[in-house]
Amino acid sequence: MGLGIFKNNIAKKIATVGKEAQSLIDLEFQKINYAPDSNSPLNQEGMKNGFEIISEYNSVGEFGLAFEHILYMVNETEIEMTKSSSELMMELSKKMNISIDHIQNKLKKV
Repeated sequence: MGLGIFKNNIAKKIATVGKEAQSLIDLEFQKINYAPDSNSPLNQEGMKNGFEIISEYNSVGEFGLAFEHILYMVNETEIEMTKSSSELMMELSKKMNISIDHIQNKLKKV
């Protein structure tokens, strides 16, 4: 039972951070009327439907892949995560042993 609670907790934290990342990306899409230039970071797979991808990975227990997709979304775009999401990402990074060094500049200083 303890492992199930751990997995559920990780899934919830990933979902929380994923929702924020998608919301910030959606705001960027709104600014350009959902028509990104061909060389725009928004014109990449997994940006418009990023949270769906994260949710699918989460639902089958692929937490590492879900978290990696969030990192991809943050790294490839100009979004800057809130302090609370940055803290969650740091916590997830440590628990899951996944480096977030490449996105440190996009995270609020905690």
